[in-house]
Amino acid sequence: MPEVTDNSAEQRSQLVGLPPKWLLALGLLLLLLPLGAGLHMDDYTNIYNAQQADWGLDSLGTSFFHGAGATQDGYLPKGYERPVAYYFRPLLVALFKVEFMFFGLNGFGYHLVNVLFHLANLCLLYVVGLRITGSKRVASWAVILLLFHTPSFAAVSWVSGRTEVCVATVLLLTLYTYGKYRDDGDWLWYVLSIFFCILALGCKEQSVVFPLILVAWDRLVHQERRFTLWPFPFFVPVILSVLYRSTLPGVSQLPPASFYFHPPGTEGFFLHAAGRFFESILALIQLLSHTIIPYGMMVTLPTLMALAAAAGAIVWALWRVVGKATAAPFLAYWIVLFTAPTCMCTQLPLYLYIPTLGAALLLGHLAGSPAERRPAYLLLRLRKWLLVVWVLVGTLMAMGTAAWLSRKHNQQRQLVERVKADAAKVRGSLRVHIFGSSVPLSAIRAYMRLALPKRQPQVHHMTLSSLFLQPRPIEVKWIKRSNKAGSRMIVKEGKRHPFKNWIYGHLHEKPISFTVGDSVATADYSMKLKRSRGEYYWDIYFKTPVQLSWLFYALTPGKVEKIEPPQASPSYKRKTQRRK
Repeated sequence: MPEVTDNSAEQRSQLVGLPPKWLLALGLLLLLLPLGAGLHMDDYTNIYNAQQADWGLDSLGTSFFHGAGATQDGYLPKGYERPVAYYFRPLLVALFKVEFMFFGLNGFGYHLVNVLFHLANLCLLYVVGLRITGSKRVASWAVILLLFHTPSFAAVSWVSGRTEVCVATVLLLTLYTYGKYRDDGDWLWYVLSIFFCILALGCKEQSVVFPLILVAWDRLVHQERRFTLWPFPFFVPVILSVLYRSTLPGVSQLPPASFYFHPPGTEGFFLHAAGRFFESILALIQLLSHTIIPYGMMVTLPTLMALAAAAGAIVWALWRVVGKATAAPFLAYWIVLFTAPTCMCTQLPLYLYIPTLGAALLLGHLAGSPAERRPAYLLLRLRKWLLVVWVLVGTLMAMGTAAWLSRKHNQQRQLVERVKADAAKVRGSLRVHIFGSSVPLSAIRAYMRLALPKRQPQVHHMTLSSLFLQPRPIEVKWIKRSNKAGSRMIVKEGKRHPFKNWIYGHLHEKPISFTVGDSVATADYSMKLKRSRGEYYWDIYFKTPVQLSWLFYALTPGKVEKIEPPQASPSYKRKTQRRK
């Protein structure tokens, strides 16, 4: 590894081509955008689950989970429901518990923690990048590229995306302390590197591959450039972690082979994994910022060939320019090692945060120095324009992401604040019935239970279209009671099928089917989808008398409207009057 001194000519030449300070300032200003974005979707589920856990490792290790039950208490259509998927992430659960003590449901504090972790990663990327490449220029440009990287910003701006941000922090700390030990021989650094590796195992399952990056460090980065036995003790906590994880209920099972996870052995696994890998390579260089390829298209050979051709051509052009760099093999290994495990999942932009660290250092070599004599490849000639596009795309996407999160948070808050105000006027077991879908409702039950901890309301998405975020005007009206037991209501959905064209349908292997005449039933109500005069509507019948503590809301674009029930249970009225 090259030594760089302040007085050497090599050091002075490296200062040529450093990024301008205003560009760094602009990137840091973008990190202020998420602070006002509020909480969204899985954030409420993670916070709620953390509050239900105690401080024991068993409880913390089984309290990071997602499933259909987090969505609502009522019916879920076939194809949407999924078993509970547990993850062993006790450190993140503990972090959510501590944050809730200080911030409650104020999203500013949670976002501030995310941003601080990201700032730490920027500093560590510079330090570790300097040790890997020996160039201040490359390390500095890597920081700039990470600041304006769209998938990385997605992980920072979403509170639940901290999984990637936190595990990246401990990865960089592990590399830094291990590198210090291999260079200086001080055992304290070695102990610290093992400690950080253990912390990583409590953040995300992907950290089980950390020892492999240390093996590559000895072979490709350290000055001796040979395999050693020093990384092998790191496999001990990895093995112990896996064994302990296998004893915990739920966590011992991998996520189910549906919805987000496609394990080996499922139909189309190879095509799906290979396609997602090449898609990830394109997303790393911001040619694809979001997953836009449905599962059904991903598992076809033409799609795989197209993605492979596009990614291969770009990688070949980049390698012609930066492939001769000393650090290039290690950084390429980094990218492949941390990208491959995510290919079994439905690829989300935030999953690319850790591979982006290696990609940023690799692409940082493109900055070059005007004094260097390199072959005048087209890529080098266009690098200034490519940088402008990179910064412009990153800035616009960051602003759009923050605005979208803030808008969705405000819609959720409007609904929950309305429910809180109405719940204060009634007593008894609180039930919230929601019609329409102008508000993202996938974790609204957890949000309501956090906002009303003493009431712990049940939440029912009555028209099902609310599960699929299909905003549309609806019309809700009660009709005459069919008998003395309950009441009926009609919910008109318009001429469009409630969820045939679900915008997130690419997350499912098979389309969700629900046709006219199909009905669903729970212990309290039944629903049937009907069609009359070209319009779809729901015929809903409540099997038990409607209670005063049952709240009904119609969600139309930009509006939350309370629907007054036709009558309340006489017995409940007598109890309420007697209590008063």
